[in-house]
Amino acid sequence: MKNRSQEKELMDGPLADPQVLYKNLDEIAFINKFTAHYSLQLNQIKKLIPKGSEEIEIVDLGCGGGDFLFFLEKNRSKLPAKLLLSGLDTEPHAIAYAEKKFPSLRDKVSWIQKDYKEWLESEEKTDIICCNLFCHHLRDEDIVDLLKKGSQKARLGLIINDLHRHPLAFHFIKIATRLFSSSDYTKNDAPLSVKRSFKREDWENFFDRANGGQKLVKGEIRWLPSFRFLVTATRASS
Repeated sequence: MKNRSQEKELMDGPLADPQVLYKNLDEIAFINKFTAHYSLQLNQIKKLIPKGSEEIEIVDLGCGGGDFLFFLEKNRSKLPAKLLLSGLDTEPHAIAYAEKKFPSLRDKVSWIQKDYKEWLESEEKTDIICCNLFCHHLRDEDIVDLLKKGSQKARLGLIINDLHRHPLAFHFIKIATRLFSSSDYTKNDAPLSVKRSFKREDWENFFDRANGGQKLVKGEIRWLPSFRFLVTATRASS
């Protein structure tokens, strides 16, 4: 597992039956309850919010089934500012699933069905961008581009929560999904996600490439005990 796998996940291919995706998103949300450490991500968001802020907008890029947005909504009182939440995903069936799975979000989240690259190129700004289990779907050059453009588009910062490419994580999730998953997507994609994910030196390299010999983006790389990384990118001048 020295290098990232370039094999595409089933989730990245054409979707024949939305119900197959829904079952997969159900299982991802269940796995995230035990491995995502959203509470630590919430603390990182809190650190980025300047004192005296009245409201901040958070965009969940590649929001998938919406479980992170649901977590934020439930815990909004723990942040020192009013939250404006948006979820962006290119797959309309993922947004439809999120609206059905978490009906309490319907009036509290702005859903955006758009390709993330198109959104990054738009002129609109936001305060914080979050990416949860999204970056491992991207090519290396796309991640470098996301760090550069995302850290400029987000006034306060970009926070990435994604997997650590490690043999223990790979074998554990492969065995667990074979034993307990009823989704062919999950059985295929969960271990492949680990093979497509990252080591610390990958993130260090991405930041070096994003800076291109200058100091444009500051990076913080934090390892989480469930074999994940919590990566924060901010403008070097901030």
